[in-house]
Amino acid sequence: MNKMAVLYHIARADFLERIRRPSFFVVLVLSLYVGYLFVPEADAGYLTVGIGDMRGIYNSAWIGITYSLMCSTFLSVIGFYLIKNSVARDRDTRVAQLLASTRLTGFEYLLGKTLSNFSLLGAVVATLMVTAIATQLIRAEDTTIHLGQIVTPTLVMALPLLLVISALAVLFEVTPLLRGALGNVAYFFLWNLMLVLSLVTNETEGHAMRGANDLPGLTRIFEQLCRKVAEETGQTFERASVGIQLIADAERPTTFLWNGMQWTPGMVFERLIWVAFAVGIVLIAVPIFRRFESLSIAPTVDKKKQNGDAEGIVAIPSSSENRTLTPIRERLHVGLVPMLRVELWLALRGANRWWYLGMGVLVLVCLVTPLEVARKFIFPIAWIWPMAIWSSMGTREKKHAVEQVMFTNPHFLKCQFPAMWLSGLLVTAVAGSGMAIRFLIAGEMNSLFAWGVGLFFIPTFALAAGVWTGRALLFEAIYVALWYIGPMNQVPFLDFMGATSSVTPAISIAFAIVTGIMLSAAWIGRRQQMSL
Repeated sequence: MNKMAVLYHIARADFLERIRRPSFFVVLVLSLYVGYLFVPEADAGYLTVGIGDMRGIYNSAWIGITYSLMCSTFLSVIGFYLIKNSVARDRDTRVAQLLASTRLTGFEYLLGKTLSNFSLLGAVVATLMVTAIATQLIRAEDTTIHLGQIVTPTLVMALPLLLVISALAVLFEVTPLLRGALGNVAYFFLWNLMLVLSLVTNETEGHAMRGANDLPGLTRIFEQLCRKVAEETGQTFERASVGIQLIADAERPTTFLWNGMQWTPGMVFERLIWVAFAVGIVLIAVPIFRRFESLSIAPTVDKKKQNGDAEGIVAIPSSSENRTLTPIRERLHVGLVPMLRVELWLALRGANRWWYLGMGVLVLVCLVTPLEVARKFIFPIAWIWPMAIWSSMGTREKKHAVEQVMFTNPHFLKCQFPAMWLSGLLVTAVAGSGMAIRFLIAGEMNSLFAWGVGLFFIPTFALAAGVWTGRALLFEAIYVALWYIGPMNQVPFLDFMGATSSVTPAISIAFAIVTGIMLSAAWIGRRQQMSL
């Protein structure tokens, strides 16, 4: 079998295995819905892509550029968390042991996984393209469909980016330090940095450098959009806006006619460079990848035998030898407190002294720095520091393949479930204790109430997501996004921890209600797992 056939079959098998899961169907349905909302009605009161308070008439050219920007911004972050499990799944399902016995090289395997990731994202993009056509017909400002104008911006701008994201997902999976929660958090900041670099390049660098730092492809699109608006209205804009932009009724967006991007060979060449960059990421991942070596079966030789007997043969007990298990004569009673100690030990067993030192420093800094500085900057960091601890909640049994043993315990739901939840609460309380003391001393009861709600919200969210998905990825992706948009960017209605001075009890009560729903969902989910 030639190498291309090998790559094809690796990517195909992995792709088919993933799209047959119900979760992929859910992703497609959500893509349809979000894609529909991304082109709002004329009186919707918000814009998703605009220049100032203007937008293009909903023709194929504008719809195409809108969905391209959607893929370059939002799908590039959500997609990473969607695809970042291809190598781990082979390891968990023991398929890696079969692959390790073949002549498959590390490069072929990782490139195949990258192509599988890319195919999965491509399926989501194809769904969005169908949504784009339907949305243009539904909005009915221009019902003439030009398929090339809809598809080309995404093909040229977004797909090279998604290929790089696919390769990055593989690189993160094979790098031990980036494989878990730290990598998921790191990617979110890397994604932010990528967008910022693209916009900074637009403002400061020359034309020759724009393609070099513009992985999302925003610069070229914004440049032509702003030029078109300047020709139509005489107004000058530096960039377009992408995202939810609320507008008042009195400021209904005006429209202009957008005829599409003016593509040049240089722009296409810039995007092809990113395709080569993705292959380079795979090459970087190859020497880091240790799966084959870790699964290789080395000959086992007893050192005593090696020193004494030249043969070095390990004695194997006879299968006919009778084996007996020690009978359990006493009924096992495990109270909540001993179980809580066990859960805390399990949760913290991977933390080293530097982790404890870091958390202690954050608590101390919250106590001694000015209140506003501690609230805005130190406190949010303190409540993302235990990310790896929270991520393991509800997923530990599946990760270590002990569900069949653990879930047969009749007291598991009554004892282990609350113990695991309480262990998460304790870790969260210790990490945020410095800020709670500051709120109490300053008499900021609204902030202290929000702190209390956040104390329950974070571990409950982690537990519910872990129980229902069996993986930490959902919690890590959503929590990091919520943490960044709400507390870090001081958005009051998404502040679940009291990091903004304008947080109100109504917001905290809303998060408290959500917390109660998630706790119920986690309990129901764990009960269903035990009944299977």
